[in-house]
Parts: sequence; C-alpha cells; structure tokens
Amino acid sequence: MYGLDLRLDAVLEERVREVWWALEAEGIRSLASSGHARHEPHMSLAVGPRLDALDPEALAALRPPRSITLVSAATFGVDGGVVFLAVRPSPDLYEFHRAIIDALGPAAEGLSGYYRPGRLTPHVTVAEGLPTATLGRALQTVVPHLPLTGSYTALEIVDASTGRRRRLTDY
Repeated sequence: MYGLDLRLDAVLEERVREVWWALEAEGIRSLASSGHARHEPHMSLAVGPRLDALDPEALAALRPPRSITLVSAATFGVDGGVVFLAVRPSPDLYEFHRAIIDALGPAAEGLSGYYRPGRLTPHVTVAEGLPTATLGRALQTVVPHLPLTGSYTALEIVDASTGRRRRLTDY
C-alpha cells in the first residue's frame, strides 16, 4: 500500500513531533515509535495499492493551498485507535484534492474510499492502533498543543510498509 502525502514545513513538522513526544511521555504510543518508526508528519491525499505507478508529471503543476492549520483533535472511531489533528477545511483544499485524484489516472485504481473526492477528512495522524481505553487520554494530551499553523513543502509517495519516501515535487 502507498500513500500520496503533503509534507509540512520544518517548523510545523517539529510542532507535530512535539505532539508525538507528549503522547509518548504519557505512555501512549505515537507515530514516533509505531510500525516501521520512519513516519514523517504529513497530510495524506490518497492511499492505494497502485500509487507507485503514478505519473509525477501529471501532478507537477498542481499546487496546494498556501497554508495549513491544525484546529482540533479527533479519532476515527474506536476500531482503529487512530488519533489525528484535523486540518481546517477549505474549498481550495478540496479542489486541490479533487485535481490530484483526477490526475492520478490508472494509479487511482483501488484507491481507499476514504480518500475519494467528497469523502476526504483532511488530517495529520499522531497515533494509531491505540486501545479504546486510551483514546480519551490521548485526546486530552493533544488538545493543549492546538492550533498549529504552517505550510506544505512537497508532495511525496510513501511505501506504507517501509516508510520509504520518494519526492515528486517541491512547493
């Protein structure tokens, strides 16, 4: 499985890492230590099995909104144990997302339904695989760090199993 990710600027990336470390200090496993432990703060635009076959040239001219603001903390229900920082949505962000998905062509085959236009919940994940009993404490730990504001710096393709990243374009 692959992700198509927007990278955050260095300051915002560091602020998200501070959230990760705040969770770790509370004994809550964050993306700093989970899975392959090569996670980088990002906002995913698409997740699917064929994204490694996308045409970078088709995406090169597309530009995200100038800024990103992380405004709240939430979960994707209790089943996956995911805690995330919600991105302030905007028409520009949704238009950019739709243009990205349209430009993927055949690489969009098998795309996760959560990343289809009209279904995107723009977010930056800070923890996953948490037990249900930990979610409330995780949210309490994260909320004092908000809001966070920054910008996007690049578009990357990421192998979800290894964390290996390939830069497609800089902004």
